[in-house]
Amino acid sequence: MSRQPGAEDKNPYLPKYIQNAPWYLGEKSDYLEHHKSTTKQVEPQWYDKRGVKKNAATKYRKGACTNCGSMSHKASDCMERPRKVGAKYSGKDIMPDEEVQSIETTWESKRDRWNGYDPREYGRVIEDFESVEKLRAKVAAEGGGSQGNGDKDGNGTENDGEEVPGGDDMPQSKSLRARNDKAKYLENLNEDDEATGTLFNPKSRTMRTEDSYLDDRGHYVKNLSGEAAEHNRITELARKMAEKEGSPLLNVEANPTAAMMKLRKLEQGEQEQATKKRQELLEKYGGQEHLVRPKELGVQPLTQEQVASRGGDLGKIKPAGAGVKSRYPEDVYPGNHSSVWGSYWQDHKWGYKCCGQLVKNAYCTAKRKHDHITN
Repeated sequence: MSRQPGAEDKNPYLPKYIQNAPWYLGEKSDYLEHHKSTTKQVEPQWYDKRGVKKNAATKYRKGACTNCGSMSHKASDCMERPRKVGAKYSGKDIMPDEEVQSIETTWESKRDRWNGYDPREYGRVIEDFESVEKLRAKVAAEGGGSQGNGDKDGNGTENDGEEVPGGDDMPQSKSLRARNDKAKYLENLNEDDEATGTLFNPKSRTMRTEDSYLDDRGHYVKNLSGEAAEHNRITELARKMAEKEGSPLLNVEANPTAAMMKLRKLEQGEQEQATKKRQELLEKYGGQEHLVRPKELGVQPLTQEQVASRGGDLGKIKPAGAGVKSRYPEDVYPGNHSSVWGSYWQDHKWGYKCCGQLVKNAYCTAKRKHDHITN
């Protein structure tokens, strides 16, 4: 169906009671205003009046800076030299007010790293470099003709050992790199010398290394451990198997059980093939006798063990399978005692039965026990 010229565009899917306004509403009012967006559009603005001064006042005004008399800042933020008598009390030399703009920013412009930067400020840096270049050219012109004795500087000009203004003390000499060197952000992370990997921040011109977050393909990933590492290994193995021709399509996410069974079967088959190939090589070239450990170097199992006392003396020889009754040393009588500690009990205290001593580190005296019993 051809469209007639001058005809209005109508949506056939809108009901009539929505297209046409009710009779009690005027034509001037928009009855669908509540359906429209009421978000305020922020117009792009810039700091075009930065540093603009207004007319200076003739007398001090309330709320102005007590030092210079300007209304655009307070005394704590004043950049003027501190006066002996401030403008609040002297009423002289009132500084003009600065133009302070109230700029509305969007979400992106508020968080922009270069918000408020004026590229014209870089003109002063260019002027400094141009002045240095002029001085360098002047020095080179005065000492021209001695090309054999002069040394070339970084820009190809020659000097005769004289100090060139701004040679090594340039403000950005440390941040600049030689043009013949490859940039850091262009280096291949898969190279052997860059195995640790790098991260380059173009604004600050700094390199940040993350050794523990670089995989074998040069991608920064977190170190995995436990089941996560096993899952990552299975996923990588499934991807490699899927790339091979004739291999079944393995999907660890869709059917993990079947995928793990197939992968284990494939791993087992690869191990069997490796074992079979190794056996064939041994049968063909020999060398099986070199893979067996000699009996002379083997460790023989111990049938008996010697238990050493705390004093370093060798104790009795016990069979290897004898059970241990206690964690304390057995048959050890320190301090000339003939009984162990805990064989005597008196007054809710443990002691030695041989002498009746109630102190563990006491020396044995049979006479002391005899006197103790008689008393």
